[in-house]
Amino acid sequence: MVNMIHQPHDKLFRTSMSDIRVVSDFFKAHLPAVLLSHLDLATLSLQKSTFIDEAYQSTEADLLYSVKLGESLAYLYILCEHQSEIDKHMAFRLLVYTIRAVELHRKKHPNDPLPLIYPLVVYSGEKPWNAAMDIYGLFREEDLARQVMFKPY
Repeated sequence: MVNMIHQPHDKLFRTSMSDIRVVSDFFKAHLPAVLLSHLDLATLSLQKSTFIDEAYQSTEADLLYSVKLGESLAYLYILCEHQSEIDKHMAFRLLVYTIRAVELHRKKHPNDPLPLIYPLVVYSGEKPWNAAMDIYGLFREEDLARQVMFKPY
């Protein structure tokens, strides 16, 4: 179920990004070309799910879209950030939300391979974004983390 709207920006964000024409244009402008070339944006469908932790519900809004990727489903996840302070752990939270989206897919499609999920963050703060843009930037030993984490076990 989609959360209640806590911020005026949330209503604008949800209303505009619920229009498939608007969100399709948004994705065409912001997705990497290599990903965009594999997606069928004509199949975009807004999912009725939210993954935001309770503590952030007043400062964030999120939307999840399914889209065809060849014969599979993929998901495009948009997190709209309304915080005045930059969250240094955003990359971790985004990873958690992405895992939640994978779990939702697995419940609906238990026999399918895991779906590709591409997360995007829309930040509306006044300060330039200076937090880590991926999970590795959160580790003290970033280079080592890149070499050994999320590799085959």
